Amino acid sequence: MKENNILQTKYEETFLKILISEINIIKAYWNISEEYNNQFIKKYGQEFFNKTKQVIRFKNLTTETEQDINIENGQNSCYIKINYANSEYQAELLRIGIDDNKDYGYKIISNKIKSQNIKVLIDKYNSDKIKFKNLLNGNESISTNFYNPQNYKKENIKLLYEELILPSWNEYKIENSYKEK
Repeated sequence: MKENNILQTKYEETFLKILISEINIIKAYWNISEEYNNQFIKKYGQEFFNKTKQVIRFKNLTTETEQDINIENGQNSCYIKINYANSEYQAELLRIGIDDNKDYGYKIISNKIKSQNIKVLIDKYNSDKIKFKNLLNGNESISTNFYNPQNYKKENIKLLYEELILPSWNEYKIENSYKEK
């Protein structure tokens, strides 16, 4: 996905930053100073930006995989979908040859970030137990009779709400000073 900003802002520094935007989306944003670009114009000539394309090389450092994403000239941010929880990521902004993918040494490296662990917590597999963990305070609870689809009766759903969801919601409201209208 691409994002175009209405207000173009230029800073006299060169950087590439990544941050987690949603559970499976990372936002990359960058700025390239005139001074940095001029180094490559001096070295390769005025046609440098016409002979090269801008690419984000997005790396999953945990799985040792990477993908290249073509970026339009003038674009200064993009969103990248990730597929792996509990992984470390880093990005590089490059300019490579349009025809030959030649590396000209134009490289800006981002910070590293780690995606969230979004896996279900299961102690020991048991058809009638499931383990819940409040990620804010670390409290864990084990519930019975709700994991087994055979027990999805109206009475059990109500019991699930009263025993698990409602107390967790009430605890959240107290911890965060939440007031209902």
